[in-house]
Amino acid sequence: MFSALYNNLLVSSESERQAATAQIITLLGEGNPDAFAAMLGLCNKVIQTQNALDRTADDALPREVFTATSSANLLRSRARVGGYVRALSRVPAGIETAIDAGCGSTAILAIATAVLHPDARIRAADIHEPSLRCARKMVELCGLEDRIEVIKSNVLTDRQPFVDLAVTETFASGLTVERGQDITARLSTIANEILPAAVILSATDSDDPDRMWQPCTTIDLSDPGKYAEGSFRASGTGVLPISVYAGFYDARGDSVITRCGSNNLTMPVKLGEVKAIRQGAEISFSYRMGTELHQEPPQLSAT
Repeated sequence: MFSALYNNLLVSSESERQAATAQIITLLGEGNPDAFAAMLGLCNKVIQTQNALDRTADDALPREVFTATSSANLLRSRARVGGYVRALSRVPAGIETAIDAGCGSTAILAIATAVLHPDARIRAADIHEPSLRCARKMVELCGLEDRIEVIKSNVLTDRQPFVDLAVTETFASGLTVERGQDITARLSTIANEILPAAVILSATDSDDPDRMWQPCTTIDLSDPGKYAEGSFRASGTGVLPISVYAGFYDARGDSVITRCGSNNLTMPVKLGEVKAIRQGAEISFSYRMGTELHQEPPQLSAT
């Protein structure tokens, strides 16, 4: 099946490429491994081609090429991409304009939006030129260049036109390191709907593989603030290891990516340790989002 899906994207007819792309997007939403392999194979081929062009022009590969390769690895995560595709399919009909912020080399969310909302015109934005070149070629090979415009733009600082839908997957586990929550806050000012729209942080005080996670705070991604703050009840006493993980939801409260550990967005993040003198004590945490935890250590307390 992989070979058939992959080869269908390389045919000369635009209508055939569009039909093949629609089939692949449907299969991505179902978690079909052959569909993921086909799209990843196509993107890797595109990246190789773009590297060859750079070598011809500049006699050296651009340093930023790792960015294109790294963003292509998104297609290795069935949980992550599949969750977004299913969420995009739930967005109500009538979408006419959309933006994929941080499209990377795959532009997969822009492509999925175009397939699932056939009247929409989409802007796929990124700041890394090698990734943009790859994204343009991906859009062309999917037969969607008349509906998806790939642009170099920093959505945090550049002026953006108003759209019906804004989607981004520029997050890291626990809302640390990357600035996805800053991007969604910005996008909420120029879009009727953002995807994802909210995060539920769950916490635990155990290193047990079968540990119980307690939902402890909801973060509105249209106005996330600077700090992730929440509290939950201690399950034991003594020095307890505190970890959190983020589950992502759409504007209707439905799951985008919520199963702990299913992909790198929902991996647990250890905040540190705290001493609880009684079971049921309230454990509180606070940490700055969008940064490495060692840069500003989390605040933990038990009362």
